[in-house]
Amino acid sequence: MASETIDALRLLQEDCKDEDHETVIQACSRITTVALALGTQRARTELVAFLTEFCERDNDEAMGTVAKQIGEIIELVGGSAHAPVLLPLLEKLGGEEESLVRENAAESLNKVILKLSKQDVASKVVPMIKRLANGDWFTTRVTACALFATTYPQVPEQTQTELRQLFTTLCNDDTPMVRKAAFQNLGKFAGSLQRQFLKTDVFPILKNLAQDDLDAMRIFTSDCCASLASKVEPADFLSTFIPLVEGLQDDTSWRVRQQLAKDMYRLCDNQPEQVAVKKLLPLFVKLLKDKEAEVRTTACNEMHKVATNVKIGLLENLAPALDALAVDPVVNVKVAFAQAVCHLVPHFGKEPAQKVLVPIIQQMCKDDNHEVRNHIINNINDISEALGPNGLQAALVPALLELSKDPKWRVRMAVVDKSALLAKHLGVKNYEKKLQQILIVSLSDHVYAIMEKACEQIGHLVKLYGGKWAAEKFFPAAFSIYDKTTNYLHRMTCLLVIHHVAPHVGAEVAEKSLLPLVLNAAVDDVPNVRIAGSKALGDLILVLDKGFVQSKIKPVLQKLSKDSDPDVCFFASVALKNCS
Repeated sequence: MASETIDALRLLQEDCKDEDHETVIQACSRITTVALALGTQRARTELVAFLTEFCERDNDEAMGTVAKQIGEIIELVGGSAHAPVLLPLLEKLGGEEESLVRENAAESLNKVILKLSKQDVASKVVPMIKRLANGDWFTTRVTACALFATTYPQVPEQTQTELRQLFTTLCNDDTPMVRKAAFQNLGKFAGSLQRQFLKTDVFPILKNLAQDDLDAMRIFTSDCCASLASKVEPADFLSTFIPLVEGLQDDTSWRVRQQLAKDMYRLCDNQPEQVAVKKLLPLFVKLLKDKEAEVRTTACNEMHKVATNVKIGLLENLAPALDALAVDPVVNVKVAFAQAVCHLVPHFGKEPAQKVLVPIIQQMCKDDNHEVRNHIINNINDISEALGPNGLQAALVPALLELSKDPKWRVRMAVVDKSALLAKHLGVKNYEKKLQQILIVSLSDHVYAIMEKACEQIGHLVKLYGGKWAAEKFFPAAFSIYDKTTNYLHRMTCLLVIHHVAPHVGAEVAEKSLLPLVLNAAVDDVPNVRIAGSKALGDLILVLDKGFVQSKIKPVLQKLSKDSDPDVCFFASVALKNCS
């Protein structure tokens, strides 16, 4: 065992000296394995000492890997009692110039802090944070910003006061990178504070942040407000946060307004009606009408989340802005809105949706851009569940019939892909009358992906409506393309249909409606058709009566297993195994 532990450390040391960069990185990624082999005593002495020496070298990627690995060996050096031995190394790595190294070091430091006793946090971690926060070089101050949220709850009240003051100092730092790091962590740190300190310590920081000269700083205001929205008193939210949010909506930088659009659903979460409907929702509508396309696009992407959290007042506030988005001159906005408008249908309710949203959806089904049309089809499930069979039939079936003939093959395939879903919502009679022909025509489409998708959907359809219905209403029309005088691919398509429907039809339907076609395929002149026929026979064996299989199908497969084409022989032999 001793030689094994010696070899583990020695191997790590040798690999870390290798001239090959990848070898060094791989060696550093094995630190947890080495620590496990060494045992806790040697891991916290020899291994940590070696890593400290190793990190003096100029290899950023290797140091980043070491920084990440250290957070995984806390238990392997002896757990919480001995975890402080890792702090000096992580503190050093937290001051490196490479951001990835610092981020990994901060992540590992937070893992260590959570394992330490409160006494160790107060005596070892807090002094370390002070050293980092007061460092001459900005890199240490950036790392310090990430440690306050984890440390604050574990220290005495007097030390908490010092940490709040120190964090405020970092938020006012002269270096933009430090302020950015502080603002990125402001939400987490504020979430760890007692409620009484939000007004005295955090609100002033937020107000200064919202007025910062750099938009790269102001952009964090909405995230901080959203992080604290559920923690502050409603009166404070109205008096402090609403003016900040209103200012962000009017900000001169479109990036700030875009970030507000991303965070609006979090701001709306669990807010009373007075705030969500009367204050925040009107601001969100202004973002939907923003002069910058990027802001409108982001607002459209977040619209259904806002609707989920607000729930009421949507018709009065959102509806007036929707018509303009449906004809927006920027394609990206329309594409985002096409997806959003479908998600809105359940939130509006059946009657308002039919009155307000369905005309917009019908209009967008005819849009010049195929991505817009495609998004409408791909999200049709929301529409189907909200409108019901009658509403769906009146609102979208005519549009879907047109889209099934679309010149863009992806649009046609999207319609085919929703066939089984539409069949479920429309019911068998309506589906037969209105949409069944789409699948049948798609079996002859010149794009193979559409034919393949149609076969797959037919399988779902037969599973839904049953084999007897399919034998009577669907198979005759679908298999009409099986003709030896035409393109053999049509015959292959029919056999692929059989592959998908075989598990759902039952023995009687399989014998009378499917088997004759497959037996014809077994003697086809084209080897590919005979291969597909062999596979289809293998599928039918699983549903037919065993006696029937032995008397009718096995002889056919035995003959195919001696076919002149070796691939036909192979697949016939595979199917023969199912006979037994």
